[in-house]
Amino acid sequence: MEGELKPNMAANCLIISANQVVIPYPVYPLGAAYIVGALTRSGHEAHHFDILADGGIEALAQFLEGKSFDLIGVSIRNLDTVDSADPKEYIEDIGKTVACIRKNSTAPVVLGGAAFSIMPEKLMDLLQADYGVVGEGEVVLPWLASEIVAGRKPEEKLIRADLQENVWKSTLLTPSTVQYYTDHGGMLNVQTKRGCPYNCSYCSYPTIEGKKIRHRDPEEVAEDVMELQVNTKAKYLFFTDSVFNDPDKKYLEVAEALIRKENTLPWCAFFRPHDISRDELRLLKRAGLSSMEMGTDAATSETLRGIQKHFLFEDVLTVH
Repeated sequence: MEGELKPNMAANCLIISANQVVIPYPVYPLGAAYIVGALTRSGHEAHHFDILADGGIEALAQFLEGKSFDLIGVSIRNLDTVDSADPKEYIEDIGKTVACIRKNSTAPVVLGGAAFSIMPEKLMDLLQADYGVVGEGEVVLPWLASEIVAGRKPEEKLIRADLQENVWKSTLLTPSTVQYYTDHGGMLNVQTKRGCPYNCSYCSYPTIEGKKIRHRDPEEVAEDVMELQVNTKAKYLFFTDSVFNDPDKKYLEVAEALIRKENTLPWCAFFRPHDISRDELRLLKRAGLSSMEMGTDAATSETLRGIQKHFLFEDVLTVH
């Protein structure tokens, strides 16, 4: 899959972010930005359409009119609210997006994204897609685009990525999309690692990203942050790692890199309330940490053991 493209075999690709959720806040489609970047670096032409930022299904139909693509990818972020007090499913909206594509384009439809990777077979069957990518698509999708444009459409419809190595590099952000998210909430996001070694009973991160932690170079992360600080109107950042404070404490190297770059953007991340010292918190604060989303999830050690959190409530109290 990682071979170089042959001359004149570049594909014209469209990546669509299907998410329309704005609660609790609109979140920039970082995964789609990584895919657009990977396609571009592989020599393909890649366009990004965000259903939320670019005007909805009707705007998508207008965008597709008169255009020809070799591949159209649909990134599915969420299946439902995961909230028993406010249950809502998003499958119907995703179905409308795919139906709009089918009505206005003959390009093969490729499904992907975090939510797709949770139940790929069922979504492939429901949405009648041509292909599906399980896991990260930075290697798979450029390869698939090359095969399709060369007339070698793979027989295998569901393609699973190898979640063992670092395959992702910097994103390719769409300026107009960036402006929507900075105007509607002010937050942009950056990823420093993928994978989660924990086994919390309710969580899908190990399925989506694998159980092996794969770190980006801290200096690259800091450079991404500085680019957002200089070139966008972001008010704050969110690090989208499944758990920011990894057990090997590589996250402290990211903090040190941010300090060296003199980062001034405030940021937040998901933290595991375990094994964080006062000195480490001081370092993180110097790097721009302004708030923490703590994955506590229960108020007794008995319940924490029941959902396989592998820390005790006294650890939670110590961190707080």
